[in-house]
Amino acid sequence: MKARSQSSPGWRRPRVSDQAYAHATGRLRVIDAWRMGPQDFASFASEQATTEQRHQILTAAGYPEGSRLEERVLAGRRQIDCLLRELTRDGVLARGLLLERDYHNLKVFMKALTAPVNTDGNGAAKGLEALPQDLAELVMYDAPTPPARLYEQVRRQQERPGERSQDPEIPDWLARDVRQLLAIRQRHPDPVTIDQTGDRLYFAALSRLVNDPETGTAAGFLGDYLTIRADAANLQMLARTRAAMSGAAYLRRIAVVGGTVGPEGLAKLYDADYEEVVAAYKKSLVPGLARRALNYDSRHAIWGYNQAVDQALDLLAASGLHASFGPDAVGSFWLDRTLEISSLRILIAGLEQGYAGEELLSMLRPSDRLPTRVTTLDKNGDAEVGRLPG
Repeated sequence: MKARSQSSPGWRRPRVSDQAYAHATGRLRVIDAWRMGPQDFASFASEQATTEQRHQILTAAGYPEGSRLEERVLAGRRQIDCLLRELTRDGVLARGLLLERDYHNLKVFMKALTAPVNTDGNGAAKGLEALPQDLAELVMYDAPTPPARLYEQVRRQQERPGERSQDPEIPDWLARDVRQLLAIRQRHPDPVTIDQTGDRLYFAALSRLVNDPETGTAAGFLGDYLTIRADAANLQMLARTRAAMSGAAYLRRIAVVGGTVGPEGLAKLYDADYEEVVAAYKKSLVPGLARRALNYDSRHAIWGYNQAVDQALDLLAASGLHASFGPDAVGSFWLDRTLEISSLRILIAGLEQGYAGEELLSMLRPSDRLPTRVTTLDKNGDAEVGRLPG
């Protein structure tokens, strides 16, 4: 396993230390030494590697035991999520980082309302068992809100609109978003509108959490995470709406909050020239995203844009190394392992389809297999990264 580089990243916000996280950070320093390096990824993808050898790589990286590679990696995700919840002083950091899974499930459940209901031998199945197979496979069962309770809430609100939630597992703000998405779905039941509305509600919920005074020291890391994700989403929407000539009003309607430029400002950039868009994002955490988004017109350009987003998140993950103890260190550990797990799942899916070696590794973007961590921003505002030997 390869430890991360200790060089200072080009990040602008001072790391926040918090004595309440001191013990948690000490535990993570030990676990973090297990992270996979580029040679581990290369060995995992090798044509010569046996299934047993791949299992050994996962064991060395601290993944739970299991009979299947995918099973172990998913168990590893549950493990780091549990650790995140355990090590978060008041639960706020964990809630913010895992919040997207609730909204992912909410979108799945909204689409299920118009799908045929599964039946068992005694008639209609109940709860999540009623979901069609293709939608049931999309449910994230490790979301903060138990999926069965959220699905029950969606069904109850559909049958009795406006009824206040009595379920202690469903916070008021989530119940309110369930009602709002149901109202939108009633007027526009198409999957695209459901996804767009669900995404806007997610970013709004995370933004409220970041700006809540009670979020405390976790607000810094969550704010950086929110800004990167929102900028990436909005710039992608700007590029796509301009290409499709959808109009500024449509862009304003689908844009998310929490980024360097809000929905109103983004709509004003719809007809802006190259220099104006780049200037608007000059103070963003990774300004190079704007330049790449304006060239979002080919498969190679899309790959490069997604690479830049990954590298921005990688930079955020690396930043926690420079916090002695605090939410930055805990959040960075979780994000780093999450990116690692995403890379492993890509490799496992490729192996199942018959890919191996360099052909398989080429499915990963460079930030997935760096020999060192992201360390700075280059002159174009992109995250500078290391490269594989050779």
